[in-house]
Amino acid sequence: MTSDEIKNLPPMSKKELKALDDANIVYDEDCPELTDEQLRQFKPRYVNHPASVHEKRKDGKICIPIDSDILKALKSPQKDYEKRINTILRRVVLG
Repeated sequence: MTSDEIKNLPPMSKKELKALDDANIVYDEDCPELTDEQLRQFKPRYVNHPASVHEKRKDGKICIPIDSDILKALKSPQKDYEKRINTILRRVVLG
């Protein structure tokens, strides 16, 4: 069935919806329900894969918050404000 066919299906009746609510859950022995102990063993992604959470961008770009008045002042004289920010940072940080 295509997604268009699914979208065009008539809405389910109250009787059909109730039948779904009353239907028994079917358990699959190939995919058993996890126990409380198994669920406790789950760890956040950053614990098992810390590099994937804080991967460094290869292009050297970062995102930093800049106060709106500062950004407005940097944008006003010319369009390439990102280049201006980089030039200012280079002068201040590297001398």
